[in-house]
Amino acid sequence: MKAVVLLNMGGPNNLDEVSLFLKNMFNDENIITTKSKILRKFIAFMITTLRTKKQKRIIDF
Repeated sequence: MKAVVLLNMGGPNNLDEVSLFLKNMFNDENIITTKSKILRKFIAFMITTLRTKKQKRIIDF
């Protein structure tokens, strides 16, 4: 038997909140499950930086 679990983690209310939302989400130990806090922070920084830039391009389009 297989199951699919869907979660709604909310989202930012506006473009200015995208960076903070992504930073908080990807710094969570349950989202990025590496034991290294330094690695998790680096991964979160990279995802946040790239996704925020991409989102701004999408909105400005």
